[in-house]
Amino acid sequence: MKILVTGEAKATHPKSGEAKATHPKSYKELITFVEDRAGHDRRYAIDATKLETQLGWKADEDFDSGIVKSAEWYLKKYKA
Repeated sequence: MKILVTGEAKATHPKSGEAKATHPKSYKELITFVEDRAGHDRRYAIDATKLETQLGWKADEDFDSGIVKSAEWYLKKYKA
């Protein structure tokens, strides 16, 4: 099972009729569980071999440390 995080909730301002983003009671309300799509995730993988061998580039973060830092940043920013 995979997790899909959906976008912001929208509401219309009662006086102006202008659409404004609203925050749900909990960010957990933005998570929708979806079934795995076999084989689809492989096409999003990046092979950085050419970048590393020919250009000398190296990522500052690996996935594990990067995802933790990203989650911590969002939790701090939105005080969740």
